[in-house]
Amino acid sequence: PPPAPPAGGPRPILDKLVEFARDWRPDLVLWDPLAPTGAVAARACGAAHARLLFGMDNIGLIRSKTRQEQANASSDVTEDPWMSWLGPALERYGLDFTEETLVGQWTLDLTQSRMRNPLDLMYVPVRRVPYTGAATLPDWLHSRPERPRAVLTLGVSRRLLAGQHSGFPMREFFDSVSGLDVEMVATVNSEQLSAVGTLPDNVRAIEYVPLNQVLPTSSAIIHHGGGGTFAAAVAFKVPQLVAPLPMWDEMVTARYVARRGAGLVVDPAAIDVDSMQKDLVRLIEDPSFQLGARGLYEDMLAAPAPKDVVPVLERLTAEHRG
Repeated sequence: PPPAPPAGGPRPILDKLVEFARDWRPDLVLWDPLAPTGAVAARACGAAHARLLFGMDNIGLIRSKTRQEQANASSDVTEDPWMSWLGPALERYGLDFTEETLVGQWTLDLTQSRMRNPLDLMYVPVRRVPYTGAATLPDWLHSRPERPRAVLTLGVSRRLLAGQHSGFPMREFFDSVSGLDVEMVATVNSEQLSAVGTLPDNVRAIEYVPLNQVLPTSSAIIHHGGGGTFAAAVAFKVPQLVAPLPMWDEMVTARYVARRGAGLVVDPAAIDVDSMQKDLVRLIEDPSFQLGARGLYEDMLAAPAPKDVVPVLERLTAEHRG
């Protein structure tokens, strides 16, 4: 955990959040696992609170391992790093550290059940309904493609956090697919495009297109392993070629896709464009990947829809509200 400022030091975000919670008095606070300030605000105003996962529960897993280390007599872990991190924020409002401050009173889990870590925590599964925004459809999306369409997206986070290409040989990849009878739709911004140069005739570049608009007419997607992109591909039963950018759970996602027969994995440490080209052809031509993609889709449908989880939230809120 990052070092925490002194309990009496300035905490404008936390102070404003607590002030708002005490004024509005919500019954339930849902908070991002990377923002336990939501739990602090909930406890300060007496609300029930739960985490809303955006991916695998790495925080819960790390906490479990920390507690195992602390229980091991031969371990050199004597102090609780999480308590040291959150303690000053809690002391500010006369609160003590509890496990729930870190992992919630329960957790809304959007991941597929077979991906979930076996942790001793209360998880409420909920179907992840992908929504990637709305935009005016470009003319070429008003009709079905005349040849198989593949989408290349490396994610907005990859652009912001890892630079132009973050190790992905985009120019070389475009050259490798130039001879395929495939329409390649690549989501690249102007900076990436200027670095790539002239595009092959079968590559269509667009800075952004909502995946829920382009995937229904696509035969394959190449992506970085992000949870939102994975969920969109699952929702539209599109086979996936994953070149994971390790930031949270991308590598696990990539291996899961391959294990379920819904796609293939690219080694991010040794990307070979010729192999990727062959893998892309396999995804498009081998019907087994369509069956694997359908299996992921059926697993998605097995999770309760958001509206069906509302009664569960109402019951848990009544049980945990202060």
